[in-house]
Amino acid sequence: SVSGAYDLLKLDWACGWITPGVPWDTARRLGSPLEHVSAQTRPMLIFHSDDDGSIPVAQAERMAAALGENEVRHCYLHYSDRGHIGLTEDFVIEESLNFIRAIEG
Repeated sequence: SVSGAYDLLKLDWACGWITPGVPWDTARRLGSPLEHVSAQTRPMLIFHSDDDGSIPVAQAERMAAALGENEVRHCYLHYSDRGHIGLTEDFVIEESLNFIRAIEG
């Protein structure tokens, strides 16, 4: 994920992430990756920056902690000044390739 929302229940603006006919808290829980972490979760690379204006850094920290508690292979890359990180930024591509190589290796 790149500066992604991991717990929609904790985000005020996430009310748009609901399924019609499903109670909002149920829909947001079902759509929150943090709610689905288990020992079977696939390896995950997390990028996040302190100055992300959309997603609080605590979301990435909680996701990384949950992955660690479940012994899921992961890497959390924490920055201070990258904003809401985009998928096509050069450093994201480079670090993603490095992570894939490490997983495959």
